[in-house]
Amino acid sequence: MKTQCFENKEFLRTLSNYESDLRLGNPSETGIKEKCVWFGIKDFDLFNQIGVDCMHDILEGVAKYVMQFILIQYIRNFKLFSLTVLNNRIHNFDYGPDCRNQPCTLAMDHLVHRNVRMTASEMLTFLRYFGLLVGEFVPREDETWKLYKKLKIELDIVLSTAFAKGTEGQLQTAVTELNTMYLSLTKDSLKPKFQNLVHYHTALEKYGPIISLWSMRFEAKHQIFKMASNASCNRRNITLSLAMKHQLQLNDFF
Repeated sequence: MKTQCFENKEFLRTLSNYESDLRLGNPSETGIKEKCVWFGIKDFDLFNQIGVDCMHDILEGVAKYVMQFILIQYIRNFKLFSLTVLNNRIHNFDYGPDCRNQPCTLAMDHLVHRNVRMTASEMLTFLRYFGLLVGEFVPREDETWKLYKKLKIELDIVLSTAFAKGTEGQLQTAVTELNTMYLSLTKDSLKPKFQNLVHYHTALEKYGPIISLWSMRFEAKHQIFKMASNASCNRRNITLSLAMKHQLQLNDFF
């Protein structure tokens, strides 16, 4: 699984092999301890009504692994530009309509430890404008740059709201090539977020635009409550405090 670059239908969970593994009663081999509670929900199909979230899978997952590798290669190994130059450009670049989600500056300690400290919105902006920020320093046929371009193509498809026929095949190809290039260049194994991507073309074919399934808007709403919780000194009934504060905010809106 750590080197799988494409979806293998034989490995997918179905109702028949699920029930077979459940009867086997060997969690260490099958990964199933007991019958899933979701089977108790009427008209819900556990194996067909899947959910994917490109915010967590790409912006807070795959993109951080890929961009960390690319930045280490260009800054420390190839020395195409310095971290200071990159941070200055991040700080001074005109992001236009994305100015509210300007990426934060980066620290080498974080990059070395595979930790690109950006929110999902900041990472999205960083990916969109990375080519304009440092593209002039990179050789045209650089293999590491091709890895970034594959990620960008994949992201563009996933965030699109309309598609031409056959786009799911393009997404499948983009994911396979991205995973293959990552394995080849980094000499590392694929993390679980990469594994999630191999099923995106199936979700796109079944449900339409992937962006309609992401949790970005829910996380944005949740952020309001997190900020209020951190600012509150009351811990006796924090849920009541947050509910009242939310109602007061809605009074201002309406």
